Amino acid sequence: MESTLEKIQFRLNQSREKIKLATIFLEKKDYCDSVLASYRAIFYAIRVLLVDHDIDSDDPDKIIEIFEKYMESTPFGNTKIIEIAKRSKEIKDHAVNSNGQIKCDQAEVMLNNATAILNEVERYYSH
Repeated sequence: MESTLEKIQFRLNQSREKIKLATIFLEKKDYCDSVLASYRAIFYAIRVLLVDHDIDSDDPDKIIEIFEKYMESTPFGNTKIIEIAKRSKEIKDHAVNSNGQIKCDQAEVMLNNATAILNEVERYYSH
């Protein structure tokens, strides 16, 4: 069985990998896949925050719902993770339902959102 620290490190690494992947997709102008990879990065970063609460799910949308329900008022630095996650879910849903008609600026917003959340989570765990 994994320790809490191992779970945290594993999910942080997953989030970092998805951010790298989203960056590659963005550079290749594959905006829809960039949005989806960024959303997965957000999912893994939020899962890190739930490790201490023994709450988990493999469903990205469900994780955001769980996080909103249990940690709604949890600010990390100047970033309210739940607000960013909600906006990101809207962009992700648009990407899924738009037949790939995603613009560069939407992919950039998602990548910035994912990076902001990961940075806040890493800052939180570095204390």
